[in-house]
Amino acid sequence: TGKTRVITYRIAHLINSGVPAERILAVTFTNKAAGEMRRRIEELAPGKGALVWAHTFHAFACRVLRAHHQLLNLNRYFTIYDQSDQKRLVAESMKELGLIDQTNKASMYVSLISRAKDDLLDAQSYAIYAATSPDASRQTAARIYVAYQKKLDMAGALDFGDLLLKTCVLLKEHQSIREYYQDYFLHLLVDEYQDTNHAQYVLTKT
Repeated sequence: TGKTRVITYRIAHLINSGVPAERILAVTFTNKAAGEMRRRIEELAPGKGALVWAHTFHAFACRVLRAHHQLLNLNRYFTIYDQSDQKRLVAESMKELGLIDQTNKASMYVSLISRAKDDLLDAQSYAIYAATSPDASRQTAARIYVAYQKKLDMAGALDFGDLLLKTCVLLKEHQSIREYYQDYFLHLLVDEYQDTNHAQYVLTKT
């Protein structure tokens, strides 16, 4: 773990020491940081640096899910919904649940669902958790989450939270896939590791 510059120099050192570039995984948080990382690695290890798996957490997860989509009954070419898509789908779910007067809170529920997924709570798990809570707003949120997730599934789409959550599920439930990646990557480098959320932490440790 470390800062971007430290990581890129370490990756270049590993490559120049004989480690196959394609068996190095480096993850960071933003597309800008990932792009800068790839640029620096290629400068330091011309011709080989481009083979390094240097991605954001979400891009890495997306790459893994597309490679093993059938194990989770996903379309290989699943669409990834951004925040505006999420807000639209949450608002539609709220209307169907008779919560038309609360659709101005759609952004709040998008954030809540995203946080739940960051904590690796799928819709069913969150509903069970909410059912034991005396807080009626949690139960409302759970209903919205379940309806929202059904719409996502019907559209063959994933949101950003799904990318990490479903990758964690894939690695947890399919030992052969988990062991393949554990054996394949000889080095894992994480930029700004202290900023990882629970899903990112679990993905890194797995």
